[in-house]
Amino acid sequence: VTYYSFDSNLHQGQIVVDVDLVSDVKGAFDLIRKTKFPVRSVVPYTDRRFMSADERIASLNNSSAFNYRLIANTNKLSKHAFGHAFDINPALNPLIKANEMLFSTTKYDIKVRGTITGSEEFVTYLKRLGWEWGGDWKSFKDAPHFQLKKKDGTSYKWQELKAKIDNKEYNIKR
Repeated sequence: VTYYSFDSNLHQGQIVVDVDLVSDVKGAFDLIRKTKFPVRSVVPYTDRRFMSADERIASLNNSSAFNYRLIANTNKLSKHAFGHAFDINPALNPLIKANEMLFSTTKYDIKVRGTITGSEEFVTYLKRLGWEWGGDWKSFKDAPHFQLKKKDGTSYKWQELKAKIDNKEYNIKR
C-alpha cells in the first residue's frame, strides 16, 4: 500500500490480510492516500516479540493487520490472528475503557493529525462495505481498529474463523 506519513512524503508499506479482504483494505488505503490522512508506518509484525504485546505495538504507532495473538486478557484468538482486522495509528487512536486509556504510551486528541474521528472518507467507505470501526463500540473504544462483519451484521467469532482454517477455506495474501 502507499500512504502519506507525517513527513508529508509518500511511502510504500505492506499489510497482510485474508485474501478475501485485500480489495476492501486496498480501497481504504487508496482513500487514505487520496485524502493525505497521515499514517506513521505500515509494516507487518513478523517478530514473536510482538505477539500479544499490545502496549508495545501501540507505542510504535505502526499500522498493521495480521498478528498471531490473543485478545488482551483472554485465551481467544484476535481477529488480527486471522488477517480479519487492521489498526491505523494505534498510538494516536488508543484503546479506551471506562474513559481511561489502557496504555500510557497512547493519547487521543482529535486535533492531532492522524487521529481517527469517524468522519474520514476511508471510515465511511469501510462501513459501507460492512466493516465496523472499534471507535463506535459501546462497552469500550478500540479507536485504531477495523474488522469485517458478517453479511447479517454480526461480528465473526474467532471459532468461525478458525473453522475456515481447519476446513482449508482460508488464505493470507500480502
